[in-house]
Amino acid sequence: MRHENVPHLRELDLSRCGIRQNGAECIAEALLVKREITSFKFIGNPSEQGLYTILKHLGYSSCIAEIDFSMTSSIVANGNSESMVKLLDLSTTLKKINLWKANGFHILTQEVFNRIGKSKSLKDIDMAETKFKDISLFAFALKDNYVLETLNLSNNDIKLSEVYQLYCRLLLLHFENANKTREFLDGPNAAVPPKLVHLQKLTLSKNNLTNLLQSNIKEAISIGQIMKMCTNLNYLDLSGCKIDKTHMEGIAAALDPKFNLPLKTLKLNNNEIGKTGLRPLASIMKLNTTIEDLDLSGNDLGVTGSVSLAEIITNNSSIKKLNIFSCFVQIEGIDIISKALQQNTSITDLDIGLNSAKERGALSIIEMLKQNTTLKRLGLKLNHLSDKTCTQIANIIAIENPKSAIQYLALSGNSLSISTSSNISIVLNSVKDRVIEFDLTKLVEVKDTEKQNRTIYLSPLPNSITIQDIKKFFYQHKCGAILNVYIHKHKTPNKKTRLNKYAFVEFAHPDSLQLAIRLRYSNRPEKKSPNVVKLLKRIRGNDGKKTKAKWYESKLIITKSGNQLHNERAKKKIKH
Repeated sequence: MRHENVPHLRELDLSRCGIRQNGAECIAEALLVKREITSFKFIGNPSEQGLYTILKHLGYSSCIAEIDFSMTSSIVANGNSESMVKLLDLSTTLKKINLWKANGFHILTQEVFNRIGKSKSLKDIDMAETKFKDISLFAFALKDNYVLETLNLSNNDIKLSEVYQLYCRLLLLHFENANKTREFLDGPNAAVPPKLVHLQKLTLSKNNLTNLLQSNIKEAISIGQIMKMCTNLNYLDLSGCKIDKTHMEGIAAALDPKFNLPLKTLKLNNNEIGKTGLRPLASIMKLNTTIEDLDLSGNDLGVTGSVSLAEIITNNSSIKKLNIFSCFVQIEGIDIISKALQQNTSITDLDIGLNSAKERGALSIIEMLKQNTTLKRLGLKLNHLSDKTCTQIANIIAIENPKSAIQYLALSGNSLSISTSSNISIVLNSVKDRVIEFDLTKLVEVKDTEKQNRTIYLSPLPNSITIQDIKKFFYQHKCGAILNVYIHKHKTPNKKTRLNKYAFVEFAHPDSLQLAIRLRYSNRPEKKSPNVVKLLKRIRGNDGKKTKAKWYESKLIITKSGNQLHNERAKKKIKH
């Protein structure tokens, strides 16, 4: 990688190249020469000790802005700390470090975080799935750091006690005295911690924040206390963290307007909030005016939780996106939520799928849709809705409510017939003032009877087959014009024969389908390219004679596509 050969090289991507220690060390030496590189990606390489040298030498780059070492493996944990310190000491342009799923970074020294805190350029750190747990060290990086904006610590098996230690260490760094810190934690002012953190985006998803001791309120509300310390936090992801009602008290308290938290996105999906966990949030959301995206999906809220949710919907005017997919609110909960939505004029994106709405719950949704003029996206998947109900919902959106603003409708998983799905798609497409996206439109197109009558199915095919080979084969046999060819891989590949692909060939005219099917009995010798020769052999059979009953399992299938395929195969086997 000499400078004279690549004088204008600015971005270097060596991802998944299988580079080991010796190769990594050679690249590190080259980086001492190429100091103009701004972006260096080294994803998924088993570089071992060579990563230590690369990190150290990258510090000498005068332009480096982005480093991506995700999924790399290094066996020198302490060496990585030394090289990180060297990198952060020397670099004045580094903005982003990605260590997602990288081995060897689970142990980092305090010096690394001291350098992060002093950095004047570093804005984004991703340490998800690095097995790094001692997050209290981040106190040295976060306190009064006005540069760092994004921090990802998801899926590191971080415990609630470690979050509490982070909170305590931030206070200790602020007061610079252990006794004063204890007095603050036990005193009346503990509910109003100092503003020390200036992050904009924090991701802690998929960590085990279970509150083992329900009586330990200090640890339970520590998440909320850290939120109160933030001045610029607008995105917080706590999904899959086993958040329960004790955590919710601290989180809700932090959303009080008096703390001036500019939080816009709050993800609490797949937790253990439970039926009463939303009560603290419902009372504070009457006052909050910043939250725009609230994700509560995957929580067992039940009917009781739906009452608190209805309070949020009725009294809050800032939420634009609400996700309550799979919250088990049942028919009664759907009824309560739908009535609240009739009074809401801010929510534009709503997902209430997998809540067992059924026909009775759908009636409340229909009444809400007749009046609503703000919803743009509506998810109703997996709610046991009938063809009649879904058709009625589509008619209200497209025809009966002229002020409806719906632009996306999701109805998959409701056991709709193909004909009903097709009719709904036609109704939604008839709207002239806006485009309405329907999640079953592609399925309707695939199941289109007219299209099926022009499409054949080929299987099994060699891995080397291409679209051009298939087109050439059918064109040479004068089967007619081909509109599309789709090649796919089987889910369970055959390692012995290496025939792991299948294809759908869509012709322009239905008569072409019959001409194509007859080719399996053709014995005309043809000179073709190697791939097509394989294809012809599979069509004719090794002996060139008519096929037997086992032909369907052992030879290439050229037949009609569609639901009738299975029945036609069975009939032809009987005839043989």
